[in-house]
Amino acid sequence: MTQHETREAWLLDASHKLPEELAKSGLVFPSGIPYDLTVSCGFPSKGALSAKTRRLGECWHGGEESPQVYVSPTLDKPLDVLDTLAHELLHSMLPPKTGHKGAFKRAMIAVRLEGKPTSTHAGEKLVGCLNSLAEVLGPYPHKAIDTGEGKKKQTTRLRLYACGGCEEPVKVRVARDDFDATCNLCGVVFDKA
Repeated sequence: MTQHETREAWLLDASHKLPEELAKSGLVFPSGIPYDLTVSCGFPSKGALSAKTRRLGECWHGGEESPQVYVSPTLDKPLDVLDTLAHELLHSMLPPKTGHKGAFKRAMIAVRLEGKPTSTHAGEKLVGCLNSLAEVLGPYPHKAIDTGEGKKKQTTRLRLYACGGCEEPVKVRVARDDFDATCNLCGVVFDKA
């Protein structure tokens, strides 16, 4: 087990060891991980905190520059980080603007990433490889950023009042606890419902 002082050192080491670990299990990672690849922990440019379509990683091809891969700081479990890293490494090896079709889809199937190409997860065989790699790499030196998920959203502060005199009670919502009004239809005072 190796000890890494920084997240980036851990991620870079993982990106170089991943193809070797997959080969031990008979999975072939497409060749061509750029030697000068930059890997870092950082928020994706879009959807980093989205509730429905959260991005956990991103790969930037900078023209003539080497690709830069980012893994979200909301992740801190080695398996989740490696799963995201595998997806982004596939992007780094493919030509810019390949997206999630054709060559990417074939590569993800080859390494046992499953699910929609835009939001993959490790298949059973890949999970075993990633767990073995996580043991070799040691702990991921990062604590996930708390984005406030799970906090209860504020509910309405309006109070419900109903009239008791009408056959079908008239209901109103108001922002006050001391609502003092009568129903226009029957003349009865509204009470809290």
